[in-house]
Amino acid sequence: MLVLGIRLQGRLFDPDFGDFFSTLKFLADAGSGLLYWIPWFQGLGKGDPTVYTYDYANVFIYVAGLLNMLVIVDAFDIAMGRKK
Repeated sequence: MLVLGIRLQGRLFDPDFGDFFSTLKFLADAGSGLLYWIPWFQGLGKGDPTVYTYDYANVFIYVAGLLNMLVIVDAFDIAMGRKK
């Protein structure tokens, strides 16, 4: 989903902690782990707000990170014996 979001001209948000919503967007993006940091260091994911797919692409990128976080929390709960 992250790769598709980048290909659809989505934006990878920078680590900017000045604004609450920018912080949330960054945390959702960075939840993809290395799949976020590698394109970010290469300068990909600048995004183009004039493209029709920009908003959808950003949602793809957010959901990719948030689903990854959900999998991590689920694996932790299974390891702690709270869930079978």
